[in-house]
Amino acid sequence: MPEDIVAALRATGLFRMFTPRSYCGLELAYPEALDVIRRLARIDSAVGWTAMIAAGGAVIAPLLPRTTLDEVYRVPDVILAGSTQPAAKAERVPRGWRVGGRWPFASGCRHADWIAGFCVMHADGNPLPGANGQPQVLGFMLPAAAWEVEDSWHAAGLEGTGSHHILLRERVVSGAYSST
Repeated sequence: MPEDIVAALRATGLFRMFTPRSYCGLELAYPEALDVIRRLARIDSAVGWTAMIAAGGAVIAPLLPRTTLDEVYRVPDVILAGSTQPAAKAERVPRGWRVGGRWPFASGCRHADWIAGFCVMHADGNPLPGANGQPQVLGFMLPAAAWEVEDSWHAAGLEGTGSHHILLRERVVSGAYSST
């Protein structure tokens, strides 16, 4: 999306639709917010999709530790992006999790302030089993500057969503930036 459209949407508070009031958000009820997104999508489907992703991240963000959430919402009109596909692994290490990898379809990542990625959790090289025996998944969120955007979105439609791949070079991420 062009920067002027992103700036206009940010100025209207659109990206704060689901953000809690305690973080200067609008905390709209889902039907109201979805109506806004539906109306935007009628005008431009890529704008509607990107607005849904950027605002919808506020539904997942409260799973982070409070100190990290305070950092994320230091700027109220924050734009969130990410990929929910657990496309990488997170290995438990003494200071947190060693993560790195490549995730697909991170809509709006070029405009994001914070980006999230999800990983299969590992310990000693083995996936950590969950309650039903399936691998546990860890989500983490880092400032957008920590990520690289791979220019991979060359779609015939919805080009404006900018759903590129995102990359994170291997690093240790503190548990403060993760949530299971």
